[in-house]
Amino acid sequence: MHQSRDLGLKTKTNTDNLTKLSNRVSFELEIEKLSAEKNRHQYRYSLLMLDIDNFKLLNDINGHIIGDQFLREISNRLRLILRPMDFIARIGGDEFVIIARFPNSNDEDIIRRSLAIGEKVRKAISKPFLVHDLALQYNCSIGICIDKDQSDSPLSILDNADLALYDAKDKGRNKVSFFKNSMKDVVTRRASLKEMISEAINKKMIYIHYQPIFDISLKKRGQQKLQIVGYEALFRCDQINASPGQIIKTAERTGQIDQVTEAVIDAIGNDIKYNKIRLISTQKISINVSAVEILNPNFSKQLLDRLAQNNINNHQICIEVTETAFISNIELAKRNIALLRLENIQVAMDDFGTGYASIQTLRNIKFDQIKIDQSYIQGPMNDINLALIKSLIWTARAINVDLVAEGIETEEQLNTLSSLGCTLGQGFFLDQFDERNMEAKTPLDKHI
Repeated sequence: MHQSRDLGLKTKTNTDNLTKLSNRVSFELEIEKLSAEKNRHQYRYSLLMLDIDNFKLLNDINGHIIGDQFLREISNRLRLILRPMDFIARIGGDEFVIIARFPNSNDEDIIRRSLAIGEKVRKAISKPFLVHDLALQYNCSIGICIDKDQSDSPLSILDNADLALYDAKDKGRNKVSFFKNSMKDVVTRRASLKEMISEAINKKMIYIHYQPIFDISLKKRGQQKLQIVGYEALFRCDQINASPGQIIKTAERTGQIDQVTEAVIDAIGNDIKYNKIRLISTQKISINVSAVEILNPNFSKQLLDRLAQNNINNHQICIEVTETAFISNIELAKRNIALLRLENIQVAMDDFGTGYASIQTLRNIKFDQIKIDQSYIQGPMNDINLALIKSLIWTARAINVDLVAEGIETEEQLNTLSSLGCTLGQGFFLDQFDERNMEAKTPLDKHI
């Protein structure tokens, strides 16, 4: 009697209540056991750590009841696709771990087998789930550490798999990544950057470089001056020892991206207030928005409030969003964009032509601009590349939106794009035609 009760208590203690998988306590016991036995050379193992990309949004949109059911479905799918010898546990939130055992073999073979399991899991989870009559489709990211990279501390393999998971997310999510020792340096660097970003925001060190967007159509090329139709506001901070791209990626990972965008809007508001940027009524300022932000249910309200605080006219703002936002959750992105367009803010799809579902996205969401990724412009102007550029130009015309060519660096590129019918462009070569660059005492000198 007592033995039966003790067994039931032990089972409950080691089981996750929601999914009925093993829990964190059970996982740690299993890792300690494996670590103690690994020198017997009878088998090898690896640890796979996964979590669901943008899972918080699933809860925010559909509620925790749906979120919990989704996690149960994930657990069932893992049980179905993994081998009986594989250990599966939910260790918290949307985090799952898998311990995969293999016959004793070399590192290369263990990595190959672990990758095969990781890809199998990733593909299985990316398939749609039907939960309470809702079709849910979310991807997962996976980090893997093999036993060779485990230190004397048993849980070091979990820490290392977690670093690999971060790496998978940094590479764009929905990926499998293996632990490398260099990842420890990345974490240290990220922590340092996080502190520098906080300091830059608090001390108002962020400023804007305004890159002009010109009308490059043939009908305007004969004029003495190219007409500026707007500016892209490019984030800059001289005090942070990293590229703007690295800073933005870090801010996304550390949860600081909202603060960075707010600081950018504050800097634009300040520049407008003190005439450091002068706009005529038809010109707009384009602000880059992270996919992380456009998938925040409160994003549109937060953006509108910040613009109002800085007395910035909505009519003169365009936000640029890359396609990754729409791939992750097109309905939420669509809702935020619709709310912004109702308030007279224009929306551009940035880096058009690099995603696998660009046309599908254009069918679902109304844009005011699409921007050709600079990889098309700066590639060789051969027949294939020219045909691709033409198709993008025709696509823009077909849906009646403005097309902007990014990254124009030579006169040849400018002439080619104009002759193909591209109407708007920006880039290093065109910057010389910005009158502000010709005024030695312009207040914008420090920003350029």
